[in-house]
Amino acid sequence: GGQTWVSTPLPLYSNGDAPTGYFTSILMTDPLNGWLTCEPNVDPNAKKQYGVYHTTNGGASWNPVDLNQGFTDVYQTPRALVFSSRDTIISGLARSGFISLDNGTTFSPALSVTNGIDFVDNMHGVVTGFREKTWSRTVDGGITWTTLSPADTIETWGIYGVKGKPWFFTAGENDNRDGHPNPFSSPRYSSDYGSTWVSGTQLPFHTTGHIAGFDFTLYVQPFNGDKPATSGIFRSKDSGRTWVNIGGPDNILDTRFAVTGCRGEVIYAFDAQGRVYKTTDGGDGSLPP
Repeated sequence: GGQTWVSTPLPLYSNGDAPTGYFTSILMTDPLNGWLTCEPNVDPNAKKQYGVYHTTNGGASWNPVDLNQGFTDVYQTPRALVFSSRDTIISGLARSGFISLDNGTTFSPALSVTNGIDFVDNMHGVVTGFREKTWSRTVDGGITWTTLSPADTIETWGIYGVKGKPWFFTAGENDNRDGHPNPFSSPRYSSDYGSTWVSGTQLPFHTTGHIAGFDFTLYVQPFNGDKPATSGIFRSKDSGRTWVNIGGPDNILDTRFAVTGCRGEVIYAFDAQGRVYKTTDGGDGSLPP
């Protein structure tokens, strides 16, 4: 349950250098099989710098996939394995995301410069854009993607889809880099499988860009670079209309946390120093285990 952790280093590059960079997401499709995405630091001595790794033994070891760039998120449906990426520097591709229709044996460029991915069922998914790039959605399990019309370009690191419902939620950073008029983050929602979006209640801080949840209970994490900084995870039990601080850490931009449990009462969160925090009662005791 996260009480102890064992280090599982990634394989060395062909030149003997150890990979460095940022882990961006891990998706376990069953107890043994899973995918890891990362944004590797540039190594001028390495011919390839892998951004995707695959495990078949529950994460005890990870094998690199021959994709020479960074990736931001991963999702798998019965029809497609989808990787998002904001990396066009290493790849040199206009479309830096990839899909695989054969469980990772072969890959094809499929998405533009993108961040978070989520699906509400096996067919309907949305991928958010990086730095003024247009979001996309799929209605065929990730095989094909179309950009939203009207276009949506708000910088957003993560996205949360309510399983079995047509609802998606986001809480983009809305930081000053992109010239947005509002000073803080505003959670947004779509009730039509990501086709159109509505802004909700503005928060009194910038988020890290990520959002997670269970059913219509939502969680966001403040960005620690705000002046003054706001600490603690925030929860909404009414689809984002009101929010309460349930304690826990803040973090840097473009980071994630995980919500699990039978009712979303278990949360794993992280701070900027890499420390792991866990709650089993919703953070404030209102969701007892």
